[in-house]
Amino acid sequence: MNCGKVIYSRVARVCKHDKGGPHPSTRDRWTTFLKARLNCSVPGEYPFYFDEIQSTSGIIEGKYGREGTSKIVYGTLTTPNNAIGGSAICMFRMDDIEDVFNGPFKHQESINANWLPLPEHKVPSPRPGRCEPDSRVLPDKNVNFIKTHPLMERAVPAMNGRPLLIRVSLHYRLTAIAVDPQVRTISDETFDVIYVGTDDGRVLKIVNIPTHNSSKAVVLSESEVFGKNAPVKQLKIAPGYGKVVAVSRNEVKLVTLNHCGTITRCSECLELRDPHCAWDSLKGACVSVDAVTSFRYHIQDVRRGNASKCRLQPLDAPSPKEYDIKSLDTNSVDEDEKEPSDDLLRLDADSTECSNDIDGATTGCASQSKLTLYTPEYLRIFVAVSSLVGLFIGFLCGYLVSRRFHTHPQYPNQAFIEQHNHLDRLLYCLASCTSSKLGGCRDDFSTHEFIKSPNPTDSL
Repeated sequence: MNCGKVIYSRVARVCKHDKGGPHPSTRDRWTTFLKARLNCSVPGEYPFYFDEIQSTSGIIEGKYGREGTSKIVYGTLTTPNNAIGGSAICMFRMDDIEDVFNGPFKHQESINANWLPLPEHKVPSPRPGRCEPDSRVLPDKNVNFIKTHPLMERAVPAMNGRPLLIRVSLHYRLTAIAVDPQVRTISDETFDVIYVGTDDGRVLKIVNIPTHNSSKAVVLSESEVFGKNAPVKQLKIAPGYGKVVAVSRNEVKLVTLNHCGTITRCSECLELRDPHCAWDSLKGACVSVDAVTSFRYHIQDVRRGNASKCRLQPLDAPSPKEYDIKSLDTNSVDEDEKEPSDDLLRLDADSTECSNDIDGATTGCASQSKLTLYTPEYLRIFVAVSSLVGLFIGFLCGYLVSRRFHTHPQYPNQAFIEQHNHLDRLLYCLASCTSSKLGGCRDDFSTHEFIKSPNPTDSL
């Protein structure tokens, strides 16, 4: 059923040597033209579609996860202008496109009927859309069938079932795309480097990192090439790593998006995850891979960006002994003290070898165990233990100081109790003196005395 105007992105196929139909009126018409919808959407119960295609790359052949070698096409698709601003990069396999074109046709009985898949027994033979040596000898039913059934029933799914990259923004959308395919790293892995333009004059550099069953896009840089009012219309790969030709409405620029030379630290070079960059352990600099003839002293980790590899060195790299001697020569130290102990620098010949995941070489376990002393786990344990020991020592010192300088109160609490007991004794003594008519009573625990009065009446 036709429900108004809707824009869909589709891929079409036509035979290269299609010569038209058998009749003069059909000689200028395709007899093998088929089209299918491209499904670039966020999966879910209610998928979010990116239906308006902006640009595509050429056909690229490479290794992508467990699927092995595949031919794919990259595309940038966006939402409509009157919808939420969103852009996506999707990958489509050529095998999936071929499967859709060999699948069922979409059919509509009337203008008010629903679009449904056409049963296979209603498809004429030979199958319409296939390439024939001479299309001018095709039966009329085949030519008419293609005219009324050019649309395929199934849509071409995105590779891995979802977009490679999604950008939601009210300020810009993705436009042009170009791919530097299968850039080889120092570990002999290959990655696609993608350049994407925007409608506000910027170019994004992205690397596609395939995993076992999916792919991950890592944005390496965003560079402003043109002004905000100059959309990037087209991108082309130029010779040299990181070089691309950007085209706007009024300008053409050769842009270098290789940022290796601006990085000064090994950790930053590895965390960038740029296949074009590697850390040179001899020069102590982040260098471009295309300018390197030997990867012996280079470190790179595009897949994980593991900066801990900076602490590892290749086996045949200059030993610390050479650098230590050179640094000691500049100081006024005795000659006997310049030579470091060989036992600290030499690995035992019969020591167990440990694997080095940089280039497959091996290093001694003694060297490996020395490196583990500086791992973040050891640092965290050391800080925690130091904090606990410091708290215990501080508590103990405070307790001892308080006991050492503690002074007794000037008026002890016992005085009140003694005064209370003293009053009881006075009352008891007074009662005894009255009853026995004694001459007097003395409190053994006080200085007060009670003397009997000469007049008996005074004592009452």
